[in-house]
Amino acid sequence: MDRRTFLKSTGAAAAAGTAAAVPARAETPAALAVSRGARELTLATVWPLDTPVYGDSVVRLTRRIEAATEGRCRITPVAVCDNGLAAVTRGAADLYHGSEHFHLEAEPALAYFAALPGPFGFDAASCQAWLIAGGGQMLWDDLGADLGVKPLMAGHTGPSVGLWLKRPISENTAFAGLRLNVLGLAGRVLAALGGEPRALPPSELTVALAEGRLDGAEWAGPTASLAVGLHRSAKHVVPRAFTPAGSSYTLAIRRELWEALPSSDRAVFEACTAEEVRISLAEAIAHRRIAWRAAAEQHGVTLDTRRLRQPPSFVEATAEAVAAVARSSSKARRIDASYRAFAAATRGTHRRIMADQVS
Repeated sequence: MDRRTFLKSTGAAAAAGTAAAVPARAETPAALAVSRGARELTLATVWPLDTPVYGDSVVRLTRRIEAATEGRCRITPVAVCDNGLAAVTRGAADLYHGSEHFHLEAEPALAYFAALPGPFGFDAASCQAWLIAGGGQMLWDDLGADLGVKPLMAGHTGPSVGLWLKRPISENTAFAGLRLNVLGLAGRVLAALGGEPRALPPSELTVALAEGRLDGAEWAGPTASLAVGLHRSAKHVVPRAFTPAGSSYTLAIRRELWEALPSSDRAVFEACTAEEVRISLAEAIAHRRIAWRAAAEQHGVTLDTRRLRQPPSFVEATAEAVAAVARSSSKARRIDASYRAFAAATRGTHRRIMADQVS
């Protein structure tokens, strides 16, 4: 199902206006002539390509890169891969698109470039500012070089990702015993609260909820969550739970390929990913409230508009999860120091940051 069909079916299209277009692949004789000398590249992605929002983002980004390079790079997305980094490392793909949450076993410090949980997380604007003006991208590049890739921020979920639950809960202490699909360091927080974290690929979430293998899932934003059918089994949503600031996703290019590209094509990749971040955030803002309203009015989903109360146990578990990553390597310590210094300089002391987000 493409995004326009989905938005129309939920009544969102009229209110949201025209959705961002996914450009068609150029197949004119001139384009084909150029493509004969093109680099034919494979992109591994965690998103099923027909998933509204995220699948659209993959296709839109790859088509834009193809157009901007005038056919010098032709990219074929291959879904579904729950570990794009592994696909690139073993030579099965030239690029990956998805969340760095899936790669923390290879490098825990990648968590800083996806999303930190609870009060530690940067929203999209702060994440971009840290990467561009705070030295974050240089640290990410250094980390990526060890892993054999050049990473670029390629989109963002926006805030209020949403925790979809099969039964309502009132406080974080109620997470004990729950099997929840949560990504990244949020899984460590859940485990510390007595829950059982899962990290399933998007294609399995709906079935796992229906079969009772999951009690809930925090994944993507409301439009994509409705599109994959989380509402069919999970009728209760906490819009702001483990990852209230939302999460970034990444386009990473095999390092040897990146270094072989001419500077003009590198600039194209950087410009196109930056543009996709802008578009993804615009879509998240435009569709978020509409999708939540459709969930409530058309599908009987109950939205808990209050934040879950974050007791000391939640804050402590979150702080320990982040601290454990910072202790994992010298590079992780440098990234953590940069992240915290940027937060303190731009948003006040870390104690104040936590107070602002927990209240």
